[in-house]
Amino acid sequence: MPAADRTITIDGTIYATNFQGFDTTMNARTAAGEQVEFRPWPLQAHLSALDNCVLPSAQGLVLDSLEFGRRVLTHSGVAEDAQAAFAPLALWWASGGEASPAALGGGWYECSTVVRVQLRPWTSGERFLALSRCASGEEGGARFDLGAYLRALLNASVVAVDPPLSVGELDSGATHALLEAVVALNAATPAASDDAFPDTPEAARITLRLCRALGWTPTQVWATPAAEVDRLLSLLDRIEASESGVPPRPSRAPSLADHPDAVVIRIEDD
Repeated sequence: MPAADRTITIDGTIYATNFQGFDTTMNARTAAGEQVEFRPWPLQAHLSALDNCVLPSAQGLVLDSLEFGRRVLTHSGVAEDAQAAFAPLALWWASGGEASPAALGGGWYECSTVVRVQLRPWTSGERFLALSRCASGEEGGARFDLGAYLRALLNASVVAVDPPLSVGELDSGATHALLEAVVALNAATPAASDDAFPDTPEAARITLRLCRALGWTPTQVWATPAAEVDRLLSLLDRIEASESGVPPRPSRAPSLADHPDAVVIRIEDD
């Protein structure tokens, strides 16, 4: 194996490379002496490849890795007779490595040493619209266009890029970090949801009642001072009573038994 700046081993296959980052052309050689050049793999090419290489199966969506790798190599102008030897390296090159985005505050994330992006969460309406456009029923089963869905997610969530450039031009390293940041921003983990939700029937009832009446989100309800929640519930009681003609319950000072998490034990004489 000739000397190299960096040796990359994938499933036992060793490649000698001059890797200097995913934003720079990389030369790679096999132990047999075959040599090719990898050009930066931009986000727009990545999404276009996903359009055609992510397919439905009985187990869900699957990636046709052979076709995906072929597209990466074709993008770099690698001859067909050399593609098989470099297919594993092509998938690594397109994956963008393992760098994670660094949160900088104010919605900004560092996606590489030279690129940072400002993000915002997408709305439920934007997500529902993307789902309706990207999911379709076809003969033989349903199809989900992952590339189009990710485009919609990025179009909604990316507010700004510094330096100013098209998101589609980002190299695979910056793409990896960007997608990780966007997905983390827009997808609540089950553990986080469980920890955030006050899991009692009374809390759930109050939360849903205020959300329906005020158009709030659960997070807004939970962030409201408890006394304000009590006042809002009292106002809702009055409004609903006036509409139904049933007088509201007389107000009284709240007690511990009124707390949503309270367990009331009644002791009565025989």
